[in-house]
Amino acid sequence: MIDDDLLLGALPWQAPLESLELSSSPSILSFAALHAFVSNFSSTVESLALDLPTPGLAASAVPAGLLFNLPHLSSLALSTNFASPFFLSFSSPSIPLSFLRLDFNLALYGHPGDAIALIAAHRKTLKRVHLSEKALGGNDAWGDDFAGQWPEDEDVDAIVQGCEDVGVRITLRRRDLHSDEDGWSESSDEGESSADE
Repeated sequence: MIDDDLLLGALPWQAPLESLELSSSPSILSFAALHAFVSNFSSTVESLALDLPTPGLAASAVPAGLLFNLPHLSSLALSTNFASPFFLSFSSPSIPLSFLRLDFNLALYGHPGDAIALIAAHRKTLKRVHLSEKALGGNDAWGDDFAGQWPEDEDVDAIVQGCEDVGVRITLRRRDLHSDEDGWSESSDEGESSADE
């Protein structure tokens, strides 16, 4: 389990990491500890994947105005229990983000505005946003069901529209209640559903 003590204990460790993935379920983690740990690699990290959801846990608070300064970050994948302002913490213009993957995030459910603001903030560099099946289906990477929580069609439509408004390609798998197979059908502006960069 990833928690504040683990990350804060690792702060003295320095390494020129280009790719960083933090994955744990459950995870009981404050934004301050996560920010301090990730910032430790700000001069080199190009790819960041945060898969830190916890079933049954309410959205965790994020201090307003605290931004990540990651001048080499081009790929970002997010799955957390942090509240909606978490998306804004990656909105610094110093981040040359070209790929954004949204997995299960409580903040997408009923509050997609900050995710849309993140997309708009990177409209000059962002090439593609991917809403994964996990984001749309309410399951994390381990298959844990988050009490059937998933974004309403209006939330998904708002994210799709936000991408289209700024000219960013979006790929997703949209739930299809009329499907005879696994309950999902492909949906994409260019007919792709790959989550790979």
